[in-house]
Amino acid sequence: MTGLPGAQGVQNGDHDVQWDFWWHDRHIDAATPALSAERVREQHAAGAAIGALYERMHGTTGWLGLPTSGEVDARAEPVEEWCCYATFEGGAIYWKSAHGAVAVSRVVADLLAGDAELARKLGFPVAAERPMLHDVDDGVQHFEHGVVTIRGGVAEAWVRP
Repeated sequence: MTGLPGAQGVQNGDHDVQWDFWWHDRHIDAATPALSAERVREQHAAGAAIGALYERMHGTTGWLGLPTSGEVDARAEPVEEWCCYATFEGGAIYWKSAHGAVAVSRVVADLLAGDAELARKLGFPVAAERPMLHDVDDGVQHFEHGVVTIRGGVAEAWVRP
């Protein structure tokens, strides 16, 4: 993605902040080196519980970076209870009422995005990634129906039978 990022936070209700993010191109006027026009290319919002966790994790300056999607409906069927996720440069945040908002790293998000059947079997993350005892660069993250381990930057899923 090229261009310059922009962001604006808007208070929604007593506690929720909805963040709107976008990328724009700069067009410089030949007569003056000032920003003369902007063209919005992409806009994504992170609101409610996902936005609150994102803000606690330092938003655009944290390890998640800028959002690359808005909230995505993650239900298999429209009659199911609402659950969703949003993707970011450095990972994703998943939300389900049973577990709240939980962040996953880019390597875990890529594993889930690359295999829809595996993502369905694992279910939603239930807790944040924790470092493994022997190496702080390696981690483990628990899901509803399994575990994802991260070793040497590679994620591997273990689904409960």
